[in-house]
Amino acid sequence: DNLDVANAEKILNEFRQWIFSDDERTERLSAEWNRRFNSWVAPQHDGSHLLLPGLGPNFIPMPHQRNAVARVLAEPTVLLDHVVGAGKTGEMFMAAMELKRRGLVRQPWIVVPTHLIEQFGREVRQWYPAANVLLGRKGMSDEERRVFAAQTATTDFDMVIVPNSVFELIRVHPDRHVTYIEVQLDELRRELENDANSENTV
Repeated sequence: DNLDVANAEKILNEFRQWIFSDDERTERLSAEWNRRFNSWVAPQHDGSHLLLPGLGPNFIPMPHQRNAVARVLAEPTVLLDHVVGAGKTGEMFMAAMELKRRGLVRQPWIVVPTHLIEQFGREVRQWYPAANVLLGRKGMSDEERRVFAAQTATTDFDMVIVPNSVFELIRVHPDRHVTYIEVQLDELRRELENDANSENTV
């Protein structure tokens, strides 16, 4: 019996090495496996219908940019995983403006690497010349950060762009922090209970 198991494992290991040793075969078999058995299908989003009011006249969004904006409007979290130069910055501006215009968020924030804050400030004015944008800057003092946070709370900005180094230093009220953590823990507990219940019913 032990010899049979060892031989079976040896054959299985050889088969695994053989099946993935040819790129064409691997791609063909993976595609066939996914066609037959994969039950997850990535959602497709069509942004061709978006009007994007307020967009600067020099910008004509590419179809993939429109689709990215449509995805941001439809999903709670999105990774814009395009190659460099594909237009992610414009997608962020368009998505922020659409989220605000549709009432899906009160005030969209874009947190950017600190060294890019001036570039984002220039580009947002090109993309949306009439937008009411609050732009942070690097190296803000404690008092400047307090004023900045107060401005965001008291003025109806279309979007706020803030450097990461400043965003990390903006504190939330301790009660809100505790409430947020408790909500996250409650969700995790529910997921654990659901998993335990589903295992017990199998």
